[in-house]
Amino acid sequence: MRRRPAIRLVITLLAVAIALAITGSASADLGLWFSSPRAHWGERVHVASPGRYAAFSGVRVYLVPMALARSSLVQRPTGPPHNRRIIMLGSLRLADPAVARLSFIVPHVRPGDYTLGFWCKPCAPPAGAFFTTAPPGQRWTPRQHRIVRVSRPASGATKPRTITGHGLAIGLPSGWSGVIYRRVGGLAILHAASLRLPPVDGDDGGQSAVPRMHKNDVLIVLLGVGRPAAASFPPLTSPLRIQRRDLGAPVEGFPLNRAFAGREFRVSGRAFDLWVEFGTGKASATSLREANRVLATLRVRPR
Repeated sequence: MRRRPAIRLVITLLAVAIALAITGSASADLGLWFSSPRAHWGERVHVASPGRYAAFSGVRVYLVPMALARSSLVQRPTGPPHNRRIIMLGSLRLADPAVARLSFIVPHVRPGDYTLGFWCKPCAPPAGAFFTTAPPGQRWTPRQHRIVRVSRPASGATKPRTITGHGLAIGLPSGWSGVIYRRVGGLAILHAASLRLPPVDGDDGGQSAVPRMHKNDVLIVLLGVGRPAAASFPPLTSPLRIQRRDLGAPVEGFPLNRAFAGREFRVSGRAFDLWVEFGTGKASATSLREANRVLATLRVRPR
């Protein structure tokens, strides 16, 4: 009877190794490491697993204050976290063996030290286990990767910068990049993304940015449309945004396994095709909000 706790622990660890199929030792744990040990509100942060994982699903990722860190050594079916200080960032899955990657915008949380937490249903069915990358008690240092120190930004650091050109203007949050140019035929094109955009080089649709996208990234493409095709476009009567009903099959050149939204509209005597590409097969509520936050800043001047 005394040996039962040890047996349960071994079974739990084996379940984690089998369910997540993590490359390496059988006792390895799911974890995501920060690319930088410091971040501020509104900054886009990129994280990645320290090694390759086999395909897995059924995992949600959270931003967790270090005061609420939970060890991964004993995983019990406690269900998802309910503390309001623990903020869900999105789902994590791999369709094929690869390094797991995720990016997110740092929310306005209390300044301090944070790690990433996971609610993993396959780790402790049926309710799933909750645990964190950094164990309780680990201290932040500039050289470690499991904890990020979140601070308030320097004055004005999170104010969106506005790019303008050819009668268009749009606000870009910290971590976003964008470009506005005119293609052959005199119609304006706008690209905006939550990552560093590659050079346009004739890529009007922005497809060359897609391989660079992480799970929570968003790519916005706005294409000017000339007459007579634009005559049938509906007028834009409120700030530009996309809804789930706008999601559908992507246009040619975009991958079929990524969520894609499209709209056509007229405003200020001009017409546009709007394409929004997401970094995963299902657009999360967080990604939709981030896309709409940027789209709402679009301003169009008459030609």
